[in-house]
Amino acid sequence: VNVFVHPNSSRRKRVYINNYKATRHAIRKAMEGRPTSKELSENKSRARHPLRHDL
Repeated sequence: VNVFVHPNSSRRKRVYINNYKATRHAIRKAMEGRPTSKELSENKSRARHPLRHDL
């Protein structure tokens, strides 16, 4: 799991909750076997960095 914490974050509890949810979601997807290799291959061209829209 990889999470982003904005440098100006001031609400530690909110950061904790956000990271907890992201981790829980990633674990759930892994246990379900998602995404599959086929799904990754099919969607490879649509992948983008969430914070850099110019790439």
